[in-house]
Amino acid sequence: MQLDEAFRAFAAAVNALPGNASTPLSVIRSHADATANRWGYTWQLGHPVEPGHLWFLTESTTAQGESQSSSSAIFGSAKASTFSDTTSNGGYGSYNNSTGWSTGLAYVDSTLSGATAIGTILLIAQDTTPGREFFCWALKTSGGSDELHRDCCHALYKSPGTSGWGAQSPSSPGPAGSPTRRCCCTAIPATALGDCLLP
Repeated sequence: MQLDEAFRAFAAAVNALPGNASTPLSVIRSHADATANRWGYTWQLGHPVEPGHLWFLTESTTAQGESQSSSSAIFGSAKASTFSDTTSNGGYGSYNNSTGWSTGLAYVDSTLSGATAIGTILLIAQDTTPGREFFCWALKTSGGSDELHRDCCHALYKSPGTSGWGAQSPSSPGPAGSPTRRCCCTAIPATALGDCLLP
């Protein structure tokens, strides 16, 4: 809920800037739309060619995964035009063409044989300066061995001289069984967001 509130406030602030009038940010789905034991979000990133969606969906309200190679929590991205505004997926709708990857946010125990629920800190940073807007959020796991944590960070940004929003999101973690599997980031240029959201 804190992330949803923070994103809505950021979107309202940057959408009010003249340079963002044609490429607004918006919330398509939030926790309030859930019709089943799921929660997450779908955010729309404005782009002059075609808006893109970033989404997160999980069926779990506690641990983010059951083993080092699986997780109920999934991040994804898609072109907005591929979204079906239905009640499927627990109220979050569906896509006919979307990327998706396991978050792997759970803490992997020292034997690498399973994952354990562990404390997580939500970090949010943002700037609404025209031409340099960004919204960054990260989940930092805490406790246990830092070497075995799987943390994720995400960023939305505007760059001078470009139109539309760019994004960095976690990509698939490393090989199963690796104790240092962490979410890394894949850049999506602001000028080609719509083209870069296909698998």
